[in-house]
Amino acid sequence: MEASMGVDKRDELLGNPVAPQAAAQPVHQIDPDFQVLPANGHALGQLVQNLPGMIVAYDQSGYLRFVNSRVIEYFGEDPSDRAGFAWGDYVHADDSEGLRDAWHEGIRAPREMSLSYRLRRADGTYRWFECRVQPLFNGRKEVLHWYGLLTDVDDRRVAEANLQEPRQSICRLLDAIPGMHFVMSPEGMPEIINQNLLDALGVSLEKTRRDGFKDLIHPDHQQLVTDAWTRSLSTGEPMSLEYLSVDRGGPWRWIHTHVEPFRSVEGQICWWYGSVVDIDDRKRAEEAMRNSEYRLRTIVEAIPALVWTCTPDGRLDYLNTRLIEYTGRTVESFEKHGWIDLLHPADRECTRQKVTEYLRIGRPYTISYRMRGVQETYRWFEVRSEPLRDNEGRIEHWYGVHIDIDDRRQLEDALRQSQTKLARAAQVAAVAEMAASIAHEINQPLAAIAANGDAGRRWLLSDPPNLHRLDLCLKKISRDTDAAAEVVKRIRSLFKEAVPQKAPLDLNELIKEVLELMADEIDRRAVFVEEDLDSQLASTLADKVQIQQVITNLLQNSLEALAEGVSGAKRILIRSRGKCGNIVIEICDNGSGFEDSDRLFEAFFTTKPEGMGIGLAICKSIVEAHGGSIWATRIQPVGAAFTFSLPILDDDRSSKLTIT
Repeated sequence: MEASMGVDKRDELLGNPVAPQAAAQPVHQIDPDFQVLPANGHALGQLVQNLPGMIVAYDQSGYLRFVNSRVIEYFGEDPSDRAGFAWGDYVHADDSEGLRDAWHEGIRAPREMSLSYRLRRADGTYRWFECRVQPLFNGRKEVLHWYGLLTDVDDRRVAEANLQEPRQSICRLLDAIPGMHFVMSPEGMPEIINQNLLDALGVSLEKTRRDGFKDLIHPDHQQLVTDAWTRSLSTGEPMSLEYLSVDRGGPWRWIHTHVEPFRSVEGQICWWYGSVVDIDDRKRAEEAMRNSEYRLRTIVEAIPALVWTCTPDGRLDYLNTRLIEYTGRTVESFEKHGWIDLLHPADRECTRQKVTEYLRIGRPYTISYRMRGVQETYRWFEVRSEPLRDNEGRIEHWYGVHIDIDDRRQLEDALRQSQTKLARAAQVAAVAEMAASIAHEINQPLAAIAANGDAGRRWLLSDPPNLHRLDLCLKKISRDTDAAAEVVKRIRSLFKEAVPQKAPLDLNELIKEVLELMADEIDRRAVFVEEDLDSQLASTLADKVQIQQVITNLLQNSLEALAEGVSGAKRILIRSRGKCGNIVIEICDNGSGFEDSDRLFEAFFTTKPEGMGIGLAICKSIVEAHGGSIWATRIQPVGAAFTFSLPILDDDRSSKLTIT
């Protein structure tokens, strides 16, 4: 074919200059001897002229030999009427080079060709045409003629462009939206994937259309995703799934994919819209939190105490295994039956009132009570609880522990009995010369020391020896020995009218020390003690041991008054104030009160069946020896208040004193 048609002939098709020998027969002329149809094909010729398309015919060399009326109508002229007619004059400049190359290739290797390009109409506008050119061969496979059909597809191209515009808008929108998004066909084929997702996966849209997403999913999760997506395609339901996916920049990462169907008015699925969220950091944080919670739970379960938590209103929501094993109750059981019935009957009402009050005011607390276990025996527990608050100070949770102190309480009871005997001996010692004689004897090893010694021996002989408890007993022996000796020394000094060893004294701190020393007695008697101490309280000049004895005696009187048939909550209020150059300490209770306030401070006057009438007399002697005064007031309808005052220490004088 190349031998019969040179490059100049191919250029002639587009109106390019041709060689002289090729110009002998111009392309615009129709050869009168060239027959497109047989001579008897008049009807068929009419059909060709009126087909809804432009028909052209070329000879084997590529010369234009025939055009139908559609061509003449489109160009507004007959090619045979104008010299130099060429297709290249009418082809859009942007399509000219491509059309010429296609013709060159088609003429070189004859075959059917399908071309698309724009042709200028008679009014100067361009329209898109789809041209199909078919060669006609003879028996020797040589080209006899070329026949072409040009179909106007401009309207279709415009429609396709209009259809593409929304798609392009969606693509631009998805690329602009933060995040990773995609659109799939009703059959589940990828149609649009925004750039963020393509960048994250490290693939192209063409690859996903060709290979799908399977290779982008971790092998362990491929079947999970396939089953879920197949189910959604079958049922039309949304898909929401977490799985491991490939990450272009590193190892597998957790992602969450959510796909929703978009339906037409008739309910048919038009598209599937999906979004992908990288949740790898969240998943790893959750895993770290689970591990942390596991370690924390292990620690809580290993603590040698009963651990619990409750809501701000006091509802239990967590118990460790030790607490469940001891009580035989779960959280659900506590919600159903409560916890008060597990307490010793003598401790229930007081404990309930205390806990209710602490929950109301939101203050940390430490209380002691007896609680029944699954063996139906009661043991003493020290209960400590602290509130957890948010940034605005609101309580979010209460955390508490029950520490078994039953063994310690038994030892303390033995010690308390010894201390009671010591206190009784101290009261007897207040009686003139007999007090000096008893004071001499009380310096000997006391029953309290013996009790601690016995206790320490038991701890030492236990298997294995409890050295920690033994150390506590030895410390108590040392403390009680020093305290007993100091008390005896001061009592002897008191009755010898010796001068007290005065030093600057913070009465608030002294009150707290007394409350700490008497904490077990207060808990045992189920009394709620409230402190109202002036934080700006000045100091006084006093003998610490003697003033401590005054506060202890007054507090002991209140505890004994509350033991005499008081109904309801038992309360003691300790208040400190500065007034008129004095420090005023007031101890109030809602106990049984008293009748004759004039004789309360007389020696040997008592309102108690077993009282000696010495305690308040000693308190009065001590206070007055410090330049203060003491008095009692009856509170209506029930209760009593004991008040004493001491002079405020002058600042100039205080700076010159040395504490002994």
